[in-house]
Amino acid sequence: MRRPARISCAYALCLWPGLAQLWRRGGWLALAVAVSFSLVVNLLLLCTVVWNEVASPGSLRLAWSLVGGFWCAALVFSYRNWPAALEAASVRADRPDTFPTSLSQYLQGNWFEVERLCRAALTSDPRDADSRLLLASTLRRTDRFAEALEQLDLLSGFTTGAKWTREIASERQQIAERFAQQAAELTTDAGADGNALALAPAVNNAA
Repeated sequence: MRRPARISCAYALCLWPGLAQLWRRGGWLALAVAVSFSLVVNLLLLCTVVWNEVASPGSLRLAWSLVGGFWCAALVFSYRNWPAALEAASVRADRPDTFPTSLSQYLQGNWFEVERLCRAALTSDPRDADSRLLLASTLRRTDRFAEALEQLDLLSGFTTGAKWTREIASERQQIAERFAQQAAELTTDAGADGNALALAPAVNNAA
């Protein structure tokens, strides 16, 4: 079976160290690797072609050998670790986006349907930050605080969740406030029940 053109282009990213990782999920480390490799290669080219008096031929051969070895190692690493991710990304791109439907159901208060759609989306792409945040908010609104916090913890661990940092903090605060409110209500109810039990003997004696 022939690969889609976008997958073939994505495989070409493996030819430059750090570029495949940068394209797939971002991150400072991948950016640093890609930029550093570019600087080193350009510097060696200048020393080889223009500033050939700066370094001896033997030093340049050693430097090019090290760069070539690093490039080969990075190529093997990228090719072995990213094909499955690239194929998965292609499959996800071909699937319809259910998030607008999930958001519409959320605004209507259809919590069961929102949870179903979000969990289906996360099964296809666990790094779907939008669906995971919406799922966490839905779980909070249905008083399933432990599950909501678990989703927020997962979201915080993904680089895709960085754009929702403020919203994650807001969700955590709302969960804490709602939990404290429920605890206070339980304490009040328990106190009222205790007072009723304490007054019962007096009421019976008066009768």
